[in-house]
Amino acid sequence: MVVENQLKMLELRKKEIETVLKRLENYTGKIYKLVGELLLEEDKQKLLEELQEEKEIIESRLKVLQAQKEKLKKVLESVELEGTNNSG
Repeated sequence: MVVENQLKMLELRKKEIETVLKRLENYTGKIYKLVGELLLEEDKQKLLEELQEEKEIIESRLKVLQAQKEKLKKVLESVELEGTNNSG
């Protein structure tokens, strides 16, 4: 199912972001970010803000997809129930 695949991908990305955020908490060295084919030095605070924002966007998308998944599940159950009632 497409919705489930999207959910899994977003959940994986969210976990990646959470891992990076934890590692960056107490890190004091230089930080680099991959941009296309370039590795660029990045400001820690700016990167933390970007990652937090991306995490929030992912969380809201996850909520929407979860709701869609539940709707689809109910529709499928309804169709299956109709099919069972009509065949009997």
